[in-house]
Amino acid sequence: MVVLLAIHSEISALYKGAIIVLALAVIALLAYYPLGLGAGTGDRSKAEENVRELYKVVSGGAVEVIKTVEQNGLQKVTVRFRDVTGRDILADVFVTRDGEFFTDRLIDLRLQKSSLANQSAFADCLFNKQLRVFGLSSDQGTQAQLQALGAFSGRIYVDCGGQNLAICQQINITQVPVIFFNKNLVQGPQARGWFEQNVQCYMTADGNAPPAG
Repeated sequence: MVVLLAIHSEISALYKGAIIVLALAVIALLAYYPLGLGAGTGDRSKAEENVRELYKVVSGGAVEVIKTVEQNGLQKVTVRFRDVTGRDILADVFVTRDGEFFTDRLIDLRLQKSSLANQSAFADCLFNKQLRVFGLSSDQGTQAQLQALGAFSGRIYVDCGGQNLAICQQINITQVPVIFFNKNLVQGPQARGWFEQNVQCYMTADGNAPPAG
């Protein structure tokens, strides 16, 4: 058990990577295309054409551009098309003024920063209370458990493959994921509420229980 508690796994980037990259991409786009510059007719037409062609590939049919407006330094193109089931779909696409880059969502950076800070505090709390999650990177249950614990769950994760295989065998782990806490092994995956109830760690700014009421 002493060996077990000494394990320090590398921080996993599987879950936070996509979120942070997308947020940084939006920041870069807004910096490159300042709010004060309006899009010309030619730019708008190119953006609409590219979005229309993209959704033609997605839907396999006709795509109608409903409207295009400026929003947060990008062009917001609203299109209507039919999906494979025949349903009418409205979709908003945010496009750079040159029509070359797009995203289907804008992230509120303040909310995203707060969410990531809370997830980091939660993972730190679990780590400091010597909780570890044992699993395999190829196992769906393991991935589900790590997702439930947030973007920084790699701080408490120990992979039972490779050099850690002997350790997992030594403590009789025969099925993953397994949660090690308070010298006990608990079969997972477990919902976040289990960790709040049994470990007293919470996804708040400091990892502690939120104020009552």
